[in-house]
Amino acid sequence: MRVKREIYKGIEYVSLSNLPIDQKEKIATTFDRDKIIKILKDGVLLSGCIQYADYLAWFEEHFQAITIRPSHVPQATSEFKLSIK
Repeated sequence: MRVKREIYKGIEYVSLSNLPIDQKEKIATTFDRDKIIKILKDGVLLSGCIQYADYLAWFEEHFQAITIRPSHVPQATSEFKLSIK
C-alpha cells in the first residue's frame, strides 16, 4: 500500500521513517541514495525524505500488484454444466 504524501512549501514528499516495514527494508537496498533529501520545516531538519514522484516511481517498480492469469481455462463438459431453471 502506498503511503500518503506530505506537503511543505509546495514540496510533495514522504518520510522514510513513515514507510511500512516491508517498504523500509526494500527501499534500503533498491532506492537511489542520491534522491534522498533533507527538508527544513519550521526550524527542524527532516532527513530521510524522498520526493513523492520518486517514491511513486519506485513503488510502481517494486510493489506492483501481481495478477495471475491462467494460461488455459478448460471448457465445461456436459457432466459439469450447470442447469439454470
